[in-house]
Amino acid sequence: MEEFSEWQFQELVDLALAKVRTILHTTRSPAVAADVPHKYDDKYGLAEFLTNTSLAAFINAFEVLGLTEEKLRQLLEWSKKRSVTIRFKADEKCTFDREEKRKVESSREYVTEYESSSGHKASITDKKITKITEYFWKVDFEWELFAFRGNKVDDKVVINSRKAQSEMKTTTKDNPRWEARSYDPLDINVTWLLQQINPETLQFKFAIDRTKAKTPRRNAEIESALTLDASFVAWVENVEHYLKYSQFPIKQENSLNMSSITPEKLFIPVVPFFETNASELKQIEAPSVSIPRQLSLPGIGDSAAKASSATSLKIPGKDSGDGSKSPRKDKEKDKEEPPKSPRGKDKDKKKDKKKDKEQEADAPKTPVSSEALVLAVTSAPSLVKPAEKSATATAVLSIGDVNVFLAEQKRSIIEKLAELDLQFPATGAVSIIEATVSVLVQHVAVIAVAHRECVNYIEKMLYDQLVSAIGKIVTPVDFTNYMRFHNRKLFRSAYEMMPFSYAVRRPDHTPEGTLSIESQLHDGSIAEPIYTTVRHIPAQAAGLMKFPISAATNITFRGDRYLHGWINHQFADNSGASFNLVARARQFSSFIMLVGRIASATVFEPKGAIIIQNKDELKIPLMMETIPTPKEFRDAIESMSPEQQRFCKAYRAMQLESTLFGVLIIQIKPQMEKLLNLADDSLTKEIRLTQDLQELFMKYQIPSDLLKFDGAAHVGSSGRIDAVKDSVRTMMQMLEEKKEAELIQAVDEYVYNEPIPSPPITRPTKPISRPTVILPTPEPSIDYEVDSVRKKPSTLSKLVSFFSGSKTSAKSPRRREAESSTISYSKSKSSAPMDYNEGISYQSETLSRPSAKMDLAPAPMMDLAPAMEMDYASSAASFDDMIALPEASMSMDISVPEPAAPAAAPADAKPAEPKAASNEPKSYDLKGVNAGGVEVGEDFTKVPGKLDAKFDKLDEDSALRPTIINPGTTWKLQYQKALLAEPESKSLADEEQKEQKNRAYDLLDALSRSGSLSIDCAELHVVIAATHCFTKSLVQTIVAENMNPIEKVERSTLIVASTIHNDAPAATLVKPEQLERVSTYSPKLFVEAASVPAVASK
Repeated sequence: MEEFSEWQFQELVDLALAKVRTILHTTRSPAVAADVPHKYDDKYGLAEFLTNTSLAAFINAFEVLGLTEEKLRQLLEWSKKRSVTIRFKADEKCTFDREEKRKVESSREYVTEYESSSGHKASITDKKITKITEYFWKVDFEWELFAFRGNKVDDKVVINSRKAQSEMKTTTKDNPRWEARSYDPLDINVTWLLQQINPETLQFKFAIDRTKAKTPRRNAEIESALTLDASFVAWVENVEHYLKYSQFPIKQENSLNMSSITPEKLFIPVVPFFETNASELKQIEAPSVSIPRQLSLPGIGDSAAKASSATSLKIPGKDSGDGSKSPRKDKEKDKEEPPKSPRGKDKDKKKDKKKDKEQEADAPKTPVSSEALVLAVTSAPSLVKPAEKSATATAVLSIGDVNVFLAEQKRSIIEKLAELDLQFPATGAVSIIEATVSVLVQHVAVIAVAHRECVNYIEKMLYDQLVSAIGKIVTPVDFTNYMRFHNRKLFRSAYEMMPFSYAVRRPDHTPEGTLSIESQLHDGSIAEPIYTTVRHIPAQAAGLMKFPISAATNITFRGDRYLHGWINHQFADNSGASFNLVARARQFSSFIMLVGRIASATVFEPKGAIIIQNKDELKIPLMMETIPTPKEFRDAIESMSPEQQRFCKAYRAMQLESTLFGVLIIQIKPQMEKLLNLADDSLTKEIRLTQDLQELFMKYQIPSDLLKFDGAAHVGSSGRIDAVKDSVRTMMQMLEEKKEAELIQAVDEYVYNEPIPSPPITRPTKPISRPTVILPTPEPSIDYEVDSVRKKPSTLSKLVSFFSGSKTSAKSPRRREAESSTISYSKSKSSAPMDYNEGISYQSETLSRPSAKMDLAPAPMMDLAPAMEMDYASSAASFDDMIALPEASMSMDISVPEPAAPAAAPADAKPAEPKAASNEPKSYDLKGVNAGGVEVGEDFTKVPGKLDAKFDKLDEDSALRPTIINPGTTWKLQYQKALLAEPESKSLADEEQKEQKNRAYDLLDALSRSGSLSIDCAELHVVIAATHCFTKSLVQTIVAENMNPIEKVERSTLIVASTIHNDAPAATLVKPEQLERVSTYSPKLFVEAASVPAVASK
């Protein structure tokens, strides 16, 4: 809503209401419009009433300034073909007149007293006399208020003008003003104002075209009137600036009351009043108002030539003869007559006033015609004559009331002129003419401001009524919540909008996590998923797609596809919400998420990737970037060259395809099973094994060929998983041995390079021993079923403890029990893999060091943590069972049995056919195959073009903008360092995102064998977004634009839903009970559907 000063408006209304009640009949009771019951059309009538009244009030003020009926008709004739401008032009000259010298005695006396020796006293009185030189200057100024047509300044109609001379006195011979100056002309275009007057009857004919108007306040006619108001306010400020700061400072009379040059006492006829059944109430006739002869300004009732003459510049009736005075005669008279006291001046003024009244009584009064002074105002073209009445009852005041108000305005002006006439002289720089011009132009500005405030008040009424009807100020958040409610009632169940929240899962399995796009409303409520129109494309019909992870590697994938159509809305660049892509993983679960664009029918271009695992929660802010609507784009390139148009069209095509935002979810366990030749669900309960495989693939980048099962095809599921476990043990042992070798090398370098600061040690009887790592033989195996809850000290931590010299003096009972425990092994050294979670035992062996000057004691043996044998074969233990193990089980004697020989099958039994994984891709019913033999599914890149064409054809308001969804620059990750640790959060900037992307790509490279193995268990979500943009806020859209945003967003939603569902007609999408309403307010949707074949309801 436009700026509206309620307290200022209320003050204006209170003063006007008190005055109106004294003007109208006692039976009348007008009131502020909001307090009177009325209809919506009455608001249009009020806007017309206010505008016509303000235009008539402008003419009244200019009429007093000198715009006669004859001049007005001339301006009306000009306005038919050319523009008409009113100009205020002023010029000034300042010339030296004379120099005078005079003596001025000081008011202070200096008395000197003397006393003689005889006691006689005398005094001498002295006064200071100052010689003053004064310089006198003649200031000649001239201003003119006239109207001209087009650019013909010389062809003008003079409204008023004045030439005068004044005298200035200075103490220096420097010119106090400019020697000659011509001020910039001050213009205001009044063509529109004149076009609202009937040239024959001089009645105003302003009316609003209600077929094109949005509201009583928002229409072309009112906007033109407000533009005129603003022009008048600016013009008046400039004229006032000249008078107050250029001409008024020349005055020499300090007794002038400059504070009286204000329009405060003038009546403002622009009042926003209603009255119940005002058209049927008793009216009174507007009185005839005449301007007294002695108060009329030059030009009123005179010809244009007379108005521009020198004699017309003075107030008639102020002296005898022709009513003019000579400045020179006035000056001589002032010299001859002694100055009068203020009391004498008051007596003279009273005599003059009495004489003027007598002359006025003798002279016959000539009433001003109603066409010239009190212009009849009409609120509609059909109400030209005041006698006519409206066919229906209305609350708008009648035309007779308008004329009464205008007559009161004229009467208050006459009263003000009489007041000024008693205070300002007829000559000099500040005369009655300048005072009157200043008051009247200020009055014009006040009328303009009053009209603006009253018209804005009409819109304020609508705003207050909206708040009263709903009970609150509606916000974009409220509108978002309503549209969710509305869409549930709009769509049939088969096409109902669904929340963007999906479980990452395989059929008949517990979800690994969730994926959602959440809307965080600005009211502080809990974030909820957005609602989209979605179409599901099953994996069998989806075809193969691929995405690159490097210049040499492309990974192909298949799986379910989801095409989402999302309609967002924003009011004045405020959607009332922020949006995030949220991914959450459960404990001991993991999946890979990639975000990017759809480049073609077979290519997905990832921009970011991350592994979500073990209760991670990732939030990626989504930024919305809108592009121009089809109409805006077409209008922008219309006048471009063909080359420029082709460039713009090519770039827009790229922008449209960029609106396809993609999220790809890849499940890790199913792809690992396929990669390692394992049966389906083999890794579902192998939590430890799965995590170790991910570590081998990502951290050490071990090729999958070293870990996969490559035995006979008849081996069952348990045999395959055991083989993979053995391969993992072997690989982990090799890595641990490599680590130990590096640590031993570090120990040797430290012992060799760093002397041990200790007291001299007695050389032992045997040679110096070198610390050597003695690896346990055989090593205990890893058991993925039983895992230690307490984290055992790593080899590196033990080495640090060793070199720092720290050693526990007293061992705990648990430590002594662990050292005394015995671990038995049943496998030979060559076949027993190591337990890479156990500690390393160090022993001293012979070490010779030729350059050593002192004896070295054998290195102490490091304490070993309790060793525990772990078996991959028994991996079904739950996590709760692990943490419930007693301490005794951590040091018990465990043996690893040899693999049992397979039981002999009965002679008549057929060999079992295990559920073995196959590297061959599954067979699907494909939509098509491209030229290269690659399976091709639906081409999503064609959807933006279809949507753009529909926007151009069906979006009548050109408010639906294609929207590009961009991931934010900073992501937020919530994670747990340990199982029992508190969740922590961190921000992922560019470097951290790149690191996460590399980790995910390393795992993808391993899972796909560098692109040679396709990924089957994947889901691709494609989101195409559009934003319905309202140029104003929600309340302004409803009140100022007279628009129902529900219907507009509903139409946009149906356009997108129809495209997403393969051009389904709107009639098949909408519930039957909503068809009539939707077809009424969005008829184009159903006209368009008539040319499209009907789509069967799902």
